[in-house]
Amino acid sequence: MTIDTHLILVSAQPIPNLTPVLDQQLRPKKVIMLVSPDMQQRSQYLESIFKGQCGVEVERHTIDDPWDLEAITLQIIDIVGSYPANSIALNATGGTKPMALAAFDVFKENQQIFYVHPEQDRLIWLNPK
Repeated sequence: MTIDTHLILVSAQPIPNLTPVLDQQLRPKKVIMLVSPDMQQRSQYLESIFKGQCGVEVERHTIDDPWDLEAITLQIIDIVGSYPANSIALNATGGTKPMALAAFDVFKENQQIFYVHPEQDRLIWLNPK
C-alpha cells in the first residue's frame, strides 16, 4: 500500500518516525512534521535524513503549545483538509498525548492511521483495521 504523505508527530524517540520512511514499501513522497518548540532540533535531524538519504520532501508545522488539544486539532484539520481521503496517513507514535489524540480524532474518519511498536519493530494499522 503506497501512501503519498505521512504526518508524523515529532518526539524524543526518533526511531518510530524514521522506520516507516526508511522502509521501501512504506516510503512516502512527502513527510509533514508536527513539531513542538522543544522538538525543533530533533525535527531538523529527521528532515536531514528524510531529504538526504530518502529523497523525501519535508514540510514542518510548529505546534505552539503541545498540550492545547483544541488548537492542535484545528491545525491538523487545516493540514489534512488539503489532501484527498486516503492520500495521507498518520504515524500516531510520537508527540505528546494531546497531539496524538487530536491527530487520531481528525484522521479516524477518512484517513489511514498506523502506530510503530518500537520494541517489536512492528507497524500496527489502527485505521482501517
